[in-house]
Amino acid sequence: MKRLAVTVCLLALGLAGPGRAAASPRSAVKLAICRSALLPADRDVRLVSQITADRATVRMAIRVDSYQRLPGRGYVPLRSAYGFGRWYRQPRPYGSVFRYIYDSHPDTVPATVRFRVGFRWYERHGKIERTVYRLTPPCRQRDLRPDLSVRGIRVEHGRRGNHDRYAVTIRNAGATAAAPFTLRLAFSGGLIQTWDLTGGLGPGRGATRTLTGGPACAGGAPTATVDSGAVIDESNEQNNSLVAACPAF
Repeated sequence: MKRLAVTVCLLALGLAGPGRAAASPRSAVKLAICRSALLPADRDVRLVSQITADRATVRMAIRVDSYQRLPGRGYVPLRSAYGFGRWYRQPRPYGSVFRYIYDSHPDTVPATVRFRVGFRWYERHGKIERTVYRLTPPCRQRDLRPDLSVRGIRVEHGRRGNHDRYAVTIRNAGATAAAPFTLRLAFSGGLIQTWDLTGGLGPGRGATRTLTGGPACAGGAPTATVDSGAVIDESNEQNNSLVAACPAF
């Protein structure tokens, strides 16, 4: 399974000052931010949880368990050095409200994450008064990288019997633009035709490059490769090449 590194930052441990406790204990959890981005540092998943004491409560605690689901798989718990699965007890001086805010920046995409948050109330002498768990909605982290592919190679018989015409069509099916890259058409005899797409290719856009007077396809079908220099970080690197199908002229 692809590794997921999660950078977690404990933003706040909010502690209300001494005051009148609620008649009954309350808890709330909110997925405040679920932001997909191209770069891991710009992705953001923010969890805000809060617990309120009742009249019998002396101390409170909050626990966060994180789960991830990759495409085609079920949810699995995440393990990290940031304390998933442990109870964070309210520090002194104890107040009537305990708040926990938690940020993470996933580096595995596409993936879906969600959190199971536990709330616990303690009476005197550390006796557990009550424990409640709440599950957040899922947060889908989309893969926003470009996805270049060779969509087709059209072969037409040239006027001279030993030469053919080749039209190579490519497409960016990703969510963001691809920077400048090179398209290559390589023949078995050693001939290589390249085109530099200096303007890159926008999301959802396609382009066609044509070679006239190329070697006859019957002598060896050529292979087209988009981003032949491997300079673009793509969401799918497995669809960058295609072998031409030689028609029966």
